[in-house]
Amino acid sequence: MLSFFFGIKISIEASNFSYGPYQQSLEYLHKTYPDTKKIFHVLELTAGPFVEYNRFGFENFWFKPESTIVYTNMDVFDNLHTTDAAGKVLKQGEAFCVANFPFMPFNGNNLKKILSESQLIKIDTVIDNKVQWGNSLLLYILKYNGLKPEFSQ
Repeated sequence: MLSFFFGIKISIEASNFSYGPYQQSLEYLHKTYPDTKKIFHVLELTAGPFVEYNRFGFENFWFKPESTIVYTNMDVFDNLHTTDAAGKVLKQGEAFCVANFPFMPFNGNNLKKILSESQLIKIDTVIDNKVQWGNSLLLYILKYNGLKPEFSQ
């Protein structure tokens, strides 16, 4: 009889609806980093859902320099701003977030470029609230430093 009740409990927990790690990430950012108002996306996999689930007033930016791999038309999102340079939308010292999936190689150069222009504050992992097989997102909390001067010899 006891195993029956535990079975029901596990079944109910496993069947909970989930928006994936997107909504949890937005809620986490809003609660944990209230001064962070801008989110950069190097993957279209994060951009669309973050725009759709955004009820906290975050500004979402699709980072798209020339080398960006893209499979869909990101211009369909009215609240997603496209930029090819972080400095066009960030002030020096401004805190922001980059959302990315772990072990995702696509647009890795774009992520490296943003990281090279910023001070890393923290990398947080937000995991989907499912009992098992939950997806996770990495949230890079950064402070924008600006472009580093290039030295010529």
